[in-house]
This record gives sequence, C-alpha cells and structure tokens, in this order.
Amino acid sequence: MKMKGVKPVYPPPGFNLEVPDWTPQKFMEQIGGDCLNSASNFETLKEIFNNSNSLYLKEKGVAAKQRKYLLRIIDMLRRGLLTFEYIESRRHTKPCRKLTKPQVRGEKKTTK
Repeated sequence: MKMKGVKPVYPPPGFNLEVPDWTPQKFMEQIGGDCLNSASNFETLKEIFNNSNSLYLKEKGVAAKQRKYLLRIIDMLRRGLLTFEYIESRRHTKPCRKLTKPQVRGEKKTTK
C-alpha cells in the first residue's frame, strides 16, 4: 500500500483505536491485497481488530498472504502510521494481481 499523503498520528492510538462502523467487506475492499475474498468470514470489523492474531485468522479461513497483509495494516493503524480517513479516500479497489495457474517445469507454454 503506497502511503504518499499520510501524516502519522501522534500519540499513536495503540489498542484504544476507534474502529468506524464499516462492514468487513468495505474495509477489505478499501485495503486491497486480495483480502476481499475472506471478508465473508467476519461479521463485524471490531471482530477483526479485537482478535487480530494469526491463529484466529487462520481458523477463520484467511489465506497466509492475506493474513500477513491484514495484520500489517492493523499494526500500522495502531501505531498511527495509517488512518481510516486515508483508507477511505483510496480509489484502488481491484485485486493487486491476477491469480494464474503455476507452470510446471518442462511444460511448454501454449498460446491460443
């Protein structure tokens, strides 16, 4: 996530972070990183922030890359390096990359 226009919050909110009344779908869509697929596993946004550890997210069915990305965003919000206002103003809502089938060694690419 590129953060060109973010000004750090001082003092950082830490665990006293005020979470807006967004749906998990809106939050995951705004942060990007292909997290939108796992938004249906959560009921509220506070559930994500109150139980933000890797094991809980794994039990909820969040893939490893998305877990790391989500935990990094939550940590940046708590440290004051990222704000909900900035996340809301982002226009990037598409997945970061296309998921493609991995190519096996020795297999030739076929073109159509």
